[in-house]
Amino acid sequence: MSLKLLTDDAPLDPDDELLVAYVDGELDHDSRTQLESRLLDDAELRRRLQSLQQGWDYLDDFPALTPCEKLVESTLELVVSDIVKPTAESSASRVFVNRFRWPLITAGLCVLGILAAAVTIYGVRSFHYQTQLEDLAIAENIDAYYYGRDLQLMRDLALNESWTNLVTAMKEIGDLSPPEPIVSNVDLSEREDLIETLSLVQRSLLDSNWKRFTRLDEQDQQQIRQTAERVQAQPNADVLLQTMQIYSAWRETLSSELRDKIESDDLDQRREAIKQAIDQTQLAMSKRSSLNLSDDTIERIAFALHQILKMRLQNEDPGATKFISRLKQFVDSERAELMAVGAMVFGDAGRPDGRGGRFGFPRGPSDRGSSDRGSSGNSLNDRPAPLTLEELAMIEIILSDADRDVLDSIAGDPRNPMMEAVTLRYWAEETVRRKAWSRNENETTLVDRYQQLDPHDRELIDLLPAKQAIDRLTPSYRRGP
Repeated sequence: MSLKLLTDDAPLDPDDELLVAYVDGELDHDSRTQLESRLLDDAELRRRLQSLQQGWDYLDDFPALTPCEKLVESTLELVVSDIVKPTAESSASRVFVNRFRWPLITAGLCVLGILAAAVTIYGVRSFHYQTQLEDLAIAENIDAYYYGRDLQLMRDLALNESWTNLVTAMKEIGDLSPPEPIVSNVDLSEREDLIETLSLVQRSLLDSNWKRFTRLDEQDQQQIRQTAERVQAQPNADVLLQTMQIYSAWRETLSSELRDKIESDDLDQRREAIKQAIDQTQLAMSKRSSLNLSDDTIERIAFALHQILKMRLQNEDPGATKFISRLKQFVDSERAELMAVGAMVFGDAGRPDGRGGRFGFPRGPSDRGSSDRGSSGNSLNDRPAPLTLEELAMIEIILSDADRDVLDSIAGDPRNPMMEAVTLRYWAEETVRRKAWSRNENETTLVDRYQQLDPHDRELIDLLPAKQAIDRLTPSYRRGP
């Protein structure tokens, strides 16, 4: 029986790896069936399997670190030397040794076979474990390597000034947070110790990405590994990887049509799609920024809007004056002013479905009906005109320095006039929404009003269809026509 020690010059036999995976229960159904068919026909393969199974029990006795190869060789040499070396014992001892020589040699070879099998199993497991540690860093950035595999596209984006400005703005307003490296920036020899120190959130994120990576078929895994190798070979690998990470997050906000165009081989189509995607992202970012406005900013903008309405009334603006006059027939002055500001900010005449104005603002009497004039003779156009650029500038003046910095991030420096106007309109709309809701936040709910009814009226409500019951419980000023 010949033994070959496990060294870098003697790579693992594929059959040994296959047998170890079989013993570990890691083979799929087809591979296991094929191997068992081979075992039925191949006596040598069965013998090797038996040796591996016997060596299995020796694994727990091995230290955690990779065994020293020289130590293993020395141990094996001593065993062989003890078996075959001549002794100076008495003739009776030599007769005994000669009589049991072959059984002893056979037993020794069996021991060597078991040791070799154990070393083989340990080597296979160590090899797989090292491979997993390498793949873990790749799995950490699975989206970047998978969606950013077109390195030329990544370089084009990195050199695109509009895209880099957009990324900067998204970072400043909190729309984009590039992931912090977990294990990818740590040497392979230190990763195992690092994993034990990770927080629960980091472990969960890493585990999620690892599962996604292992679920891919071998071809996709290999493609991702190749992309990672190509990136690491670049002189600006860190910058390139960060661009890939940002792109993989950004593309998720785009439509599938735009993504296909950006990732196409048609360069003209790609450039146009990138420009269109940047414009769409800027508008979406401008709208989302309104959700982050502080209460102080809301109060500042609300003050500016009421001042704008007051100036229009002082200047006897027809739309504002007639609109306020109509509303005061149905609601108090405070609500009429709030609704006038809302009409001025949202700047349309409400939906034509007869169910109320845009964003829940009640529609005026002249808005009811299909003609341009209501029963009172008022025109649908008798409402405040939308905010002008000069009025938007009044809002910008009253903002704090921090709010202006956010506006600079979104609209650019120098500011893009269109993006500045759009952003200020979004902020004004958010202000009206919050102020309208805060005014009604202490009003009773439908359930409260139902419970406040006397038993007789409550029974009548119970007999009504759901829609009519809700209408009966809803205040008149909030009902549709």
